[in-house]
Amino acid sequence: MNVVPKASTAKNRPDRFTGDVWVDGSAAPQDADQRMVLEHVADQDDRAAARA
Repeated sequence: MNVVPKASTAKNRPDRFTGDVWVDGSAAPQDADQRMVLEHVADQDDRAAARA
């Protein structure tokens, strides 16, 4: 297992989702035989609830 620093939250491209969403990357391939990418997606309502 490779521990990598947490990537910053980024606003996602509008061609992938309807409305504003933010993405936190959690895991990405580290070797050539790995293909899975894991991301947490939050919309405006999720972000507002997290701040409350």
